[in-house]
Amino acid sequence: MPFIGFGRLREYLEEELQKRYKEAVSATLALLEQRCDEVSIDLARMDSKIKDTSDVAYLRRSVMLHATSISGHIVSDMLRLYSPYVRVGINLSLRQFMKYCFGWVTSKISICNV
Repeated sequence: MPFIGFGRLREYLEEELQKRYKEAVSATLALLEQRCDEVSIDLARMDSKIKDTSDVAYLRRSVMLHATSISGHIVSDMLRLYSPYVRVGINLSLRQFMKYCFGWVTSKISICNV
């Protein structure tokens, strides 16, 4: 560092700051552009999610798929519980089994197609 003197210190520091700023501009701009791209992608994804959730048909379809999945699990669990009775030769209909286990009877079992 050359001898600059106290009177010229402010001017020297401003020049040094300006020089370092100019050297870092390209790297700073690259980082800002990268961050801007990331934020744009995030915003587009969030906008898509908002549009999907505001779409009533999409929500209805999602609910139907979820209900179908749950009912499928319930039916498979009931059949899994019912099969030992059939293997041992107990004469029990599925309707009687459901009434015995759960205390309710369904008039008919229907499967929803989504």
